[in-house]
Amino acid sequence: MRDSPDAFTASLETEEAHLVEKWQERIQQGVVVFCASAGCDVGFAWVVRRGDAVTLGLWVSPEHRCRGIGAALLDAAIQWARGVGARRVSLNVADGNDAAMRLYQRMGFQRTGAIAALPPPREHLSKHQFALDL
Repeated sequence: MRDSPDAFTASLETEEAHLVEKWQERIQQGVVVFCASAGCDVGFAWVVRRGDAVTLGLWVSPEHRCRGIGAALLDAAIQWARGVGARRVSLNVADGNDAAMRLYQRMGFQRTGAIAALPPPREHLSKHQFALDL
């Protein structure tokens, strides 16, 4: 989050302030995390299942982008969602994260039209929802 704050819909300060509570909540919701590692932080995808829908988050370190890691993590998350019987995968993308938007569209995601402002201190940005029907 420190390297690419606009890739996230939450701020680093918000995440750090509620780190333990957020991960406890995610664990209770049945979060699945897919990681990529090469001796350092390369990337991760996390998914939360809610009924027949899955919410997804994805991050790849700046120095490892454009190498297919995001697509591989995204594909693993989609395959997991299919395996548990999910009917839809959704995610949010912050304004200006055009590379992520292109990746998601290439993988079959479409804009839903839902747009919301990010919380302070990033209220000047919006998040756009994308979804993939399985």
